[in-house]
Amino acid sequence: MPKNLYVHIPAQRLAASLPFLTEYALHAEVACHEVTLEKLDFELLADCAAELRESGLGTTLHAPFTGIDPGSDQRKTLRASLANAELTFLLANKLKAQKIIFHPEIPCSSDPRILSKWLAHSLSFWQNLIPTAEEIGAIICLENIYDQQPQQLLQLLSTLDTPWVGHVFDIGHWNIFAHTGLAEWLELLGPFLKHMHLHDNWGLNDDHLPLGQGNAPLGTLFSWLQSVPNPPSLTLENRHLSDAKDSLAFYRAHFAKDD
Repeated sequence: MPKNLYVHIPAQRLAASLPFLTEYALHAEVACHEVTLEKLDFELLADCAAELRESGLGTTLHAPFTGIDPGSDQRKTLRASLANAELTFLLANKLKAQKIIFHPEIPCSSDPRILSKWLAHSLSFWQNLIPTAEEIGAIICLENIYDQQPQQLLQLLSTLDTPWVGHVFDIGHWNIFAHTGLAEWLELLGPFLKHMHLHDNWGLNDDHLPLGQGNAPLGTLFSWLQSVPNPPSLTLENRHLSDAKDSLAFYRAHFAKDD
């Protein structure tokens, strides 16, 4: 199997998923979505990650997508967001995670005043966390969610201008929301690309279908990945391990033919 292929695993199911991960030689993207950070057993998760490392497998961490709003103009919200981000970094350090995925919470607005405020607050937020990322050796990866075009992410990443903050491209989200073509998106954000989320849909709902069961342009994406000298790591981001198996079969058949 490729050395950079991960699979989505809810944090509270990591221990139960260890046999699957080791059987298929897949790294784990540990997702903090269904259970709050305070309710997770960090030591148990650290033990699971250590067991994976013994099998030559690593982890990334997907931060909670609620409770972290780096571009907010509300001081109370920013303080709470920073506290939740710091707790996420604590867990990432326990896991020895190589990357941490965050949602940047870009406003769904074309108002330049709103976007300017978001950018200013976001720059300050991430600049405060970059030293911690460097200290624990985990790259901050910012994901496209509802983004119609990549300009706001591009402006944020190019202004931060650090190897410790990059982009995670989600093909499923792009397929639903983006008005920018895939080639243009990858050309603009390719220099900042650190990771990808792979799942499928029909361009209407965020279904997280197995690869090949929707209309996301996976062939175009795989061709691009094969054309770049240093392709990013990838996560099969399905909600169920049975769907992840289907995605893995599709991936092997259409992309990883030489693995």
